[in-house]
Amino acid sequence: MAITGTSNVEMYHNDMYSAFVLRALSHGDLPEQMYRNVTDFSHGEQLNIPIIGTATLQDVSGDDDDFTYNPIETGRINMVINEAVGDAFYVQDKFKEDGDPRLVPQLIQARTEEAMLAYKRYKHTLALETLYKAQTAASPNNINGHSHRFVGTRTGQKMDIKDFSNMSLAFSKADVPSEGRIAIVDPVVATGLEQQFQGQYNVNSHPTMQALMQDGMSNDLKFRFNLFGWSIMESNLLPRVASGTDIDGTSTTSNASVANLFLNIANDQLTPLMYAERRAPTPIRQRNNSKTRDEYFFTSRFGLAAQRVDTLGCIVTDAVAV
Repeated sequence: MAITGTSNVEMYHNDMYSAFVLRALSHGDLPEQMYRNVTDFSHGEQLNIPIIGTATLQDVSGDDDDFTYNPIETGRINMVINEAVGDAFYVQDKFKEDGDPRLVPQLIQARTEEAMLAYKRYKHTLALETLYKAQTAASPNNINGHSHRFVGTRTGQKMDIKDFSNMSLAFSKADVPSEGRIAIVDPVVATGLEQQFQGQYNVNSHPTMQALMQDGMSNDLKFRFNLFGWSIMESNLLPRVASGTDIDGTSTTSNASVANLFLNIANDQLTPLMYAERRAPTPIRQRNNSKTRDEYFFTSRFGLAAQRVDTLGCIVTDAVAV
């Protein structure tokens, strides 16, 4: 976005401009503990992490019984620093000379802040997409016989209250601790859940329902409501799923849908996502004398990857229907 002397927002004294700068709406931040930060690997572009094999006790009661020696690792996961993004804009000298000296710095600061918000939104969108793609497509992603990926069971491929209970069971059967379970759902899903509660319970006789009616289920990516052990938060950045997509090998989306994600973020060993930042997005100013302007920019390099899928779940629901 360029700020120039010929733009529609130039602050000439013969026009009156408000000191209030209208900014884009911010989506908010995903919780930092959602990522396992492995930025401490400071060389190279690819990080390899070994997966330790499960210990299985052996019967060696006989005098001549030999141990079976197993490898210390059963596989590896890797993450690549493959994202490089940035933003740049300039401010012409003429704009600074003719503009109100009180307001020009404010506009520059606001524009810089908007760039940083856009960066966060991009990173969070990519993080949720990485989680969705970590599961096997067109498969229930069963662990110990229980699905970690399915379509909402309420009529019209909507989220049902019992879907949270089923996902809780799937996590428990996968030995995932109950502490630290979060569900990131689309606002359409949150609204549908609120309306299900309203239709099933008397507001006047249930304190929980009164709080739900007053405050809603979730707000600004902050946990407000807990359902079957899931702390619920809303996001408009969840991955979109095209109509006709095979989700779990038996169910195909009827309409455009959204992938609601379930994960455990209790600690670094449990969170399904890891992240490394090689170059932090630090705003820089430089002077371009030949073009008589100041230029502002930032660049960032980072990588995202799934480190495990047994602490990850996905319920795909209709993107519009409540």
